Amino acid sequence: LGGNGGGISPSAGLLWDPGSNLIPLCGDGRRVSFISCISSLHGSQRVFLVMDGVFNEVMDADSTGQRVNFEEDDADKEEDYTPKIGMEFDSIDAAEIFYIRYSVNLGFSVRICRTKKVCGMVTHREYCCSKQGFRAPDETVVNPRVETRCGCEALIALKRLINGKYMVYKFQWKHSHELVSPGQGYLLRSRRRKVIAQKGDIDTAPTFAMIPQMAVGLMPIYLKSCLRTKRESMMKMGDAGAASEYFQMMQLHNPSSFYAIQLDADELITNMFWAYPKMIVDYCHFGDVICFDTTYKRNNNDRPLSLFVGVNHHKHLVVFGAAFLFDETAATFQWLFETFVQAMGGRKPKTILTDQSTSVASAVSSVLPEIHHRLSIWHIYANAAMNLDDLFDKNMDFMAEFRRCLFNFDDGKAFEYAWNHMIHKYNLQENKWLEEMFEAREQWALAYGREIFCADITTTQLTDSLNSEVKTCLHNVVEMSQFFVALERILEDRGYEELESDLKMSQSIPYMHFQWNILRHATSVYTPAVLEMFGKELLEMGGLEISVSHVNGTTYGYRVSHPNEDRVYIVSFDDVDLSLSCTCRMFEFIGILCKHALKVLEARNVNNILMGIDSPSRNFQGVELPQR
Repeated sequence: LGGNGGGISPSAGLLWDPGSNLIPLCGDGRRVSFISCISSLHGSQRVFLVMDGVFNEVMDADSTGQRVNFEEDDADKEEDYTPKIGMEFDSIDAAEIFYIRYSVNLGFSVRICRTKKVCGMVTHREYCCSKQGFRAPDETVVNPRVETRCGCEALIALKRLINGKYMVYKFQWKHSHELVSPGQGYLLRSRRRKVIAQKGDIDTAPTFAMIPQMAVGLMPIYLKSCLRTKRESMMKMGDAGAASEYFQMMQLHNPSSFYAIQLDADELITNMFWAYPKMIVDYCHFGDVICFDTTYKRNNNDRPLSLFVGVNHHKHLVVFGAAFLFDETAATFQWLFETFVQAMGGRKPKTILTDQSTSVASAVSSVLPEIHHRLSIWHIYANAAMNLDDLFDKNMDFMAEFRRCLFNFDDGKAFEYAWNHMIHKYNLQENKWLEEMFEAREQWALAYGREIFCADITTTQLTDSLNSEVKTCLHNVVEMSQFFVALERILEDRGYEELESDLKMSQSIPYMHFQWNILRHATSVYTPAVLEMFGKELLEMGGLEISVSHVNGTTYGYRVSHPNEDRVYIVSFDDVDLSLSCTCRMFEFIGILCKHALKVLEARNVNNILMGIDSPSRNFQGVELPQR
């Protein structure tokens, strides 16, 4: 791996012996611990969850499945919570708790569907699956909610006996829908308790609550590299020690985690990088496109926090790794990129988006020469607000036109015409920053490089709150030890939201305004967030005109245009393998079919989504963390 002063060399000091019988536990019983890949772990692994003090769950994850244990007694088996006709309970509350335990163990949510009372006393009650029945249609609703009911007939019915107890007299166990995986049972509405990071004072002790211990047979990784030179500036007193202690405890509790530090000639910490197991797993799923962001600082004189971020299948930003850097030189970024690739098992991204920096560009070309390097429009827009602050503050029309130039063009000539019109309209011919941006337009403008997959990460960055959450965290904490825990809790809450989105997606069907076959198929392959984008393209397809432009064997060329626009798009369609491409390049750029391609599919009577290799699917199988 190098080790000649500027490279990375493994340290001989391991913090955990994978061959020992001791398995570190995580959490202190006060916070929820979870990870989105729990249900997809492989081999003989043990995952520990602590659920808000309500109960301790120990899940044994193996190739045959998982089961949630509500009691610590080893004799407690799943069949103990299976209702049987004739079973009696001391109270209706005891019966409800029993059935909820059974439902969570099996993977469905419960609601009360019928209750009969006499003199205020419950004499009969039925608990049914939350998917029982069907929602009554309502034409007055503009934006209907997703459909969660499918007519499931599973239920349990109880009646009150003379002795005051309640007896099961009816039990239907069979469900007509997919059940929730055991690892997600605690998210069900009838059992879940959402835990959000505590507001106010932040506990300075590392909790490591966001990543459960996973004994996945990986060696703990601690990388140390040394600079031959001495750095003039040191970390704040206590920051180096706090960081070192946090990383050691992080790896003790989570052997699959990764961290690396770089020292100067006096053995003082200069740069540090870390990644939790969930970050590495997310990168395995969504790491084709990453954005490298260095815009975070605790204060003007402090070292920058750098994040590697991407977009998941719900169009939420996810973090792949984090670093505190001594400076922003090419040598520092080169160390960081080499370390990041090592943390991810040697897998490199296909595309990286960064801010405009000669140091970053030099490091990317040195470490990642084979990948696509583009400038992030999100950074361009943020920099414009600083370099053109007078116009942004005083002229809303200019802000709208500038934003339009950034995001609304997929054709180079149209973009250049709009840009030049904006420059002359506001007399900006002498603005050096705008001149530099125009010279570098092919690196950032959406009208160029559309054959490069970018996962729509720019649009996601503009709407996602991660940036503001991290900056608020940096400004509100005083000590570095506080920041580590605060960032951990931010990522924990976002991980919980991802799990909730996965659960909602698996247990509901999006409402379709139009019963089109291709939309029905899209519902089965796209997540709700991606389906919303697809639905907009599908609706705009209706106003387009289409005609055949040429035929070459089995390949047909179509001219697609809007009657009120001059721009004509050419869509090529192969009648044999059903492949197609459009000159707008939306499919290659984002991974979703454009309205022009959909118009051709409609004309060819094709009712299935043509999935590409980078298309955002709702189904992601389990992955193993990279071997060290």
